[in-house]
Amino acid sequence: DQGSAGLPFIDTLQQALLSAGIGSEVFAEVAPNPRDSDIVLARNAYLEGGHDSVIAIGGGSGMDAGKSTALTAHNQCDIWQFDFDRDVPSLPADHIFPKLICIPTTAGTGAETESTAMVTHSERGMKLCVWHPELKPSLTLLDPEITLGLPAALTAWTGIDAMVHAIEAYCVPDYHPMCDGIALEGIRMVHDSLKQCVDFAMLDEDELDIEGEMGLEAHARARGEMLLAALMGAVAFQKGLGVNHSCAHALSTVCDMHHGLANAMMLPF
Repeated sequence: DQGSAGLPFIDTLQQALLSAGIGSEVFAEVAPNPRDSDIVLARNAYLEGGHDSVIAIGGGSGMDAGKSTALTAHNQCDIWQFDFDRDVPSLPADHIFPKLICIPTTAGTGAETESTAMVTHSERGMKLCVWHPELKPSLTLLDPEITLGLPAALTAWTGIDAMVHAIEAYCVPDYHPMCDGIALEGIRMVHDSLKQCVDFAMLDEDELDIEGEMGLEAHARARGEMLLAALMGAVAFQKGLGVNHSCAHALSTVCDMHHGLANAMMLPF
């Protein structure tokens, strides 16, 4: 996503790939709420660059755009042929999706767990889910270090998204005790860690080296807990989500609002 493209760890990652003899190219022309037109540009960049894999980095927008690119990269399908509410498109017998690696830079969406992606339909003005059952991340990396610099507001908004995933998954009236257990533990982890992460993000730079409960080690530990809570919320909501998310998806599309903030606004009601 655009917010991650200029961060130092992107260059570090590219250098690591280069040292292993692997070329790479950064594509970051992705709106905060990814549009179908963004995916067309990303697919063109993938093909023109002769690439064979996708590393989806960022918050939900970067990872959703990366996953959508992987969905369309090796076929002639329009992105909306992968609409979750339509029949799975028929692909050639020898079709193979690109290798997909997901690296979240926020702790909220849980987008790193699955191939599903939320994309805005430009003509309809709606945010819809796309997917294919055969596209799965080959690897997901949860690295607290790259989330340490996340601003307080984004930390709060994305953390609330993770919490709402777990709350709604638990409340959905289907029987799935495994998802229920994961959801409850995810809620506990958000409760124990999110405020600490936000408080740390609000400190001045000269306060970052203090010891004790607000030291760097404690901050990294809390950030790691939030990354796990976000992943667990996304696993739990395979059971289902609720009206809070339905409203939040509409708000974030119509008002171009951050998805986590939209969830936070709807949750009290």
